[in-house]
Amino acid sequence: MGNSIETKKSEATMRGKYLNQDIDDPMKMPAEFLDEKGNWRMLDRREKSMLTEGQLYAYERFWLSVVDERILREATVKKGYNEGMQKGMQKGMEEGRVRERLENARSLKNNGIPIDLISKSLNLSIEEIKKL
Repeated sequence: MGNSIETKKSEATMRGKYLNQDIDDPMKMPAEFLDEKGNWRMLDRREKSMLTEGQLYAYERFWLSVVDERILREATVKKGYNEGMQKGMQKGMEEGRVRERLENARSLKNNGIPIDLISKSLNLSIEEIKKL
């Protein structure tokens, strides 16, 4: 258990040492410091705390625009997907209706119904019916 306390003390010391220094490039910090997710958050907070009010506003607006763009892109993709699905379903349903009319015409023709009556009833051309 003493080992765990020592580890926490050394981590706290390392954090304090590197967060209180003027380091231009965080990549110059030891890898073990940068490997921890919490340390990156602390570096981000430290960098934000050094910004002027105008810089902080611009920083926040930038990230809000990134989020807005992502939301817009996802909505556009979803809309396009839904429109494509709708068009595909409409086309498929229309093709199904045409097939059904042709099958009905074939059946009526095989049962001796006059072609001109079938044409008028099912809205098919006489040529289409003759091909069946």
